[in-house]
Amino acid sequence: MTEPADRADLTVVVTATGTVHATASGVRFDGALTLRGTQRPVRLSLAPTAHGALAGTHTLSTTAFGIPPFRAMMGALRVADDVVVEVTVDATAAERLAAALAVAPGQGS
Repeated sequence: MTEPADRADLTVVVTATGTVHATASGVRFDGALTLRGTQRPVRLSLAPTAHGALAGTHTLSTTAFGIPPFRAMMGALRVADDVVVEVTVDATAAERLAAALAVAPGQGS
């Protein structure tokens, strides 16, 4: 189940200021992710899905973005600092991305 990022203390900003490269297995996005006002570089590798979308995962450290790891029961229950983020680009956006990469030579790596 995907939880929406609508908590007042959590803001996610993704912008199209990075670079996208065609790869043998899909695409690679090099850019930046901003969480709670802290920006860090990210590299996402996305592969085609059976439904024509692009999907991948990225592991990030919450403390690198100033987000303390989750704790409960007065610290008896703690969650690891690293979290895995699942990224999916829908089929329509994936088609536009593929067309843009086909028009922009030299983007492959």
